[in-house]
Amino acid sequence: MKIGVAIIESLDDNERKTGKELSESTLKYISFQKEFLENEYFDVSTKNEFLDTLSNLYQKAVSEKKFYFLHFEIHGNKDGMVLKNNDFISWATILPYLRNLNIFYQNNLSVYFAVCKGNNILRFINHLERAPFALMIGSFQDVYNIDIVNIFEEFYSKFFEKFSTLDAFLAIQKLSTKSEFTVITSVNIIEILLKLESENNDKAILLKAIDEHLIELCQISDNIKIIVENFRNEVVQIFKEYKVDKDFFLMSDLK
Repeated sequence: MKIGVAIIESLDDNERKTGKELSESTLKYISFQKEFLENEYFDVSTKNEFLDTLSNLYQKAVSEKKFYFLHFEIHGNKDGMVLKNNDFISWATILPYLRNLNIFYQNNLSVYFAVCKGNNILRFINHLERAPFALMIGSFQDVYNIDIVNIFEEFYSKFFEKFSTLDAFLAIQKLSTKSEFTVITSVNIIEILLKLESENNDKAILLKAIDEHLIELCQISDNIKIIVENFRNEVVQIFKEYKVDKDFFLMSDLK
C-alpha cells in the first residue's frame, strides 16, 4: 500500500504558498527516503475544484488502495473556509467528504488544518453519524504563515520517523510560535458527547412524569389512555434513536 500527504491549498497568488513550500521541501525530501511515500499537491481556485479534489482522492483511495493524510492550507473562519476566488465552503459541506474517506479507512483518517479557526469544524459534527476523522490537528484561533511552515516541517519530519503522532506533536509543542495548534481525536469527541448526554439525560424524569399523569388521565377516558401510551412509546423511541452510539461513531463494528 502506498501512503501520502495530500495538500490542498487555495491561497491568493500574491500570498506565500505555505502548502507548496511544505510539498517541495520537507515532504519531498522525506519521500526520497521513504519509497512508499507518494505525496500530492493541489492548488485549487473554486468550490467545485475543491470538492472534486476530495472526491477524486476518495476514488483513488478506493481504486488504488492509497492511504492519505489530508492537509489543508486555506483561509478560514468559524463557519468554514474561503478559497482564492472568494468561494465559501462551510464546515458542514466538507464533513461528508471527510466522513466517506474515514469510513473507507475504518476510522484511521488524519486531517491537518493549517487554517485559521479550523477547529470550528467540530461544531458541525453530527454524533448520530460516523466520525469524520480519527485525528485532526488544527487551531481554534488564527494561524500564521511562519508558524505553519516551521510547525509542519517539524511535525512531518518527526512523524515519518516512527509514525507516532504523539511524538510529532510533542516536538512541535516545543517550538515557540504565535499559533496554537491542538490534537483532537474521534475518541475525544465521542467521550465529550457521552458526557453531555449523561449530564442532560432526562428520560427517566420525563417518563416518570408521563406515567404519573397517565394514572390520572386513565380515570377520565380510555381514549386518552391510548393517546398517552402512544406518546410515551414515542418518547422512548426518540431517546433510543438519538442516543450516542460509541461503537457506531468510532466504527468498531467495521473492524
